[in-house]
Amino acid sequence: MNKFLSLICFLGIFGVLSAQVTMVERAALQAFYTATNGDTWTSQTDADPGNDWDFTGPVTSDWYGLTIAGGNVIFMDMNPTNLANSGNIQSGSIPDELADLEFLIILDLSASGLTGPLPVSITTMPSLISLNVLYNDLTGTIPIEITDMTQLTELYLGNNNFTGTIYPEYGDLVNLQYLNLSENNLTGTIPASLGNLTALRSLRIGNNALTGNLPVSLRNLTNLTELSIQATYIDGNLPDEYSELTNLRILDLSSYSNTIDGGLTGSIPVSYGNLVNLTTLDLWGNALTGTLPGSLSNLVNMEYFSVANNLISGTLPDSYSS
Repeated sequence: MNKFLSLICFLGIFGVLSAQVTMVERAALQAFYTATNGDTWTSQTDADPGNDWDFTGPVTSDWYGLTIAGGNVIFMDMNPTNLANSGNIQSGSIPDELADLEFLIILDLSASGLTGPLPVSITTMPSLISLNVLYNDLTGTIPIEITDMTQLTELYLGNNNFTGTIYPEYGDLVNLQYLNLSENNLTGTIPASLGNLTALRSLRIGNNALTGNLPVSLRNLTNLTELSIQATYIDGNLPDEYSELTNLRILDLSSYSNTIDGGLTGSIPVSYGNLVNLTTLDLWGNALTGTLPGSLSNLVNMEYFSVANNLISGTLPDSYSS
């Protein structure tokens, strides 16, 4: 959330002078508190009452996770420490009423022990630019209506139990900078339309039962610093065109499949030596053949490199000593 710090500072000051939230927003917060067993939140049961959600008084930015400005809730970050295993909330579900926070810009419900579906109503929030529900136990299909939220810059839906496919309509979210659908139960192929998301800096869709080939269209994502499509059943060749992604620092295409079940085939393109900003190149567990290209010695920033469990032959090029 660092990129929002300036906005937070400005709106935090503005919020001190702002009016009380509307009855509609207050009711939405009450519904959320009830649906997530608010009495059990860490912030409600600790020794500090200063950040409690106390519905006997006004809603303020002192309430845990909230920022108020102009009489509206604009930020709700229920996991400000970004813990993956335990946030402030331990259980519950996402109520439809949360969508009544129509001025909400950031919604972070990560690591909150949430179950049930992601409500379709969330997709109607007109001001939301960042949605984070990582590390929960949400189920069902991801509402396709989420692809209508063209204002989104961050969409974190990973580490849940979502089913279904990666919709081609995700390609309409052209303002996205971060997309994480990893570690769910998604199936099907990677739609070529993801190549439309040219503002993306990070694309994480691995640890799903995806099949088919790696779409060449991802060559268009030249702002990417991370491309992680690991632990899938994808096969076919490594696209030579990915060598155009010269801002990449992490390229993880390791596989579930290995040499028995399939995985990526063919050789490692010589052109991958152009990816000079790589710190991680993980191709573990595929069915790659041929020899290691000497051009990879250009990757002098490399910190982690794995081609184990493939069918690569030959010797380690002398140039790798650099």
